[in-house]
Amino acid sequence: ADENRLTQLAGNPQGSSEDVELLISFLDSDEPSTFRDQATAILSAMTGTGVDATIREALQEMEGPEDGRILLIDVIRDREIGDAFANVLRIFKETSNQAERASALGALSVITRDYDVKNLLPLLGGSLSNQDRTQIENVIAKVLLADGSIEARVAPVLGAISTTDGDERRSLSR
Repeated sequence: ADENRLTQLAGNPQGSSEDVELLISFLDSDEPSTFRDQATAILSAMTGTGVDATIREALQEMEGPEDGRILLIDVIRDREIGDAFANVLRIFKETSNQAERASALGALSVITRDYDVKNLLPLLGGSLSNQDRTQIENVIAKVLLADGSIEARVAPVLGAISTTDGDERRSLSR
């Protein structure tokens, strides 16, 4: 029955929270990878009431690092679910799995909003790899240079500079 619903949703990705939960169950299962791939594609395109909220809540509850959580982070990136920023950032900070870290960085590059930048700034003073630091800096720059008032977007960064020291200050001042 679940595979039949998967096939129906593939033809018309209009669904409910229950459909989202069904599709997420395919992401972290022992089902053939074709089902996982199909479920990921449907989730990325699905429309319907509560879809984004259910995806966001599922990420918050999902244990990792597992392939299913990585795929769900990719869905969040594809859907640009900005409300998932805190969960994605938490996963980025906590995981040592490189695939999950890369997926989280990819999502952060899409879902970070101007009011989220202040939550990325402390990472710059941490023990990030050069590659991760550069990507976080790029995310911050992208958000700050987005359309709108540059002064309003830069103010949190300037405020953070005055409260930082050492490597974090040098990184922010580049």
